[in-house]
Amino acid sequence: MEYQTQECIQLEEDDIRYHIEQNDYILLHKPRNCITSTVDTAATDPRSTIEVPRPTVFDLVRQQHGVERIGCVGRLDVDTTGMILLTSDHHLDLAIRQPPKDGWSSALKTKTYQLVCRNYKGVSEADVVERMSAPLQFSRNRQQSQTSAPVGVSVTGTRAEPGLRERRHDYVCTYDIEVTLMEGKHHQVKRMARQASLHLVSLHRRSICGGVLHDGMTSEGQAVRLPTEVVVQLYKLIA
Repeated sequence: MEYQTQECIQLEEDDIRYHIEQNDYILLHKPRNCITSTVDTAATDPRSTIEVPRPTVFDLVRQQHGVERIGCVGRLDVDTTGMILLTSDHHLDLAIRQPPKDGWSSALKTKTYQLVCRNYKGVSEADVVERMSAPLQFSRNRQQSQTSAPVGVSVTGTRAEPGLRERRHDYVCTYDIEVTLMEGKHHQVKRMARQASLHLVSLHRRSICGGVLHDGMTSEGQAVRLPTEVVVQLYKLIA
């Protein structure tokens, strides 16, 4: 089989089993203040307030499993917690990261986030859903612009916050919000919250790969090896 670097290739059953045997698949529940880079460059930047290097996801995997040669599929901001997949399997990595193709399942790229947001402008639940669901523009420059794909937004809980005052704002209530999307790039979820005039308190990625990998499989800061049957299930989502 001829392997290509720009396109994900659907593998036969025997190839899948071979790749699973040859590679590492680790699911990490990334804790807060842990970075997804290999090195914390902020700790050596004289302009930064970071003095001590923060732990990386690779440090956690190395400490818990002794794995060195592994890559991170996607990224999470330092203040975001939740699911992140690390693997040495180039095929699966490419399938997850590449944009969906015609005729391919989008489930492998689907992620679910949980947000806790404070509402100080009296934005109703209906307005929150409408504003957060509105498309965003991703652009690196004026010549290159891309509109975000459709997202799913639901308010799963509302708590009154009488007398709560922070950053010179009197908060009306706190919303628990669930967001399901396929992209998540360019701080998309955080921008969605700002678009709805909400103050983001916490952001957690609850699941990835269409819910196959979720936070019920591991605890915060823990890295677990994926069973063979789970990896096979991920490969089946490519087709």
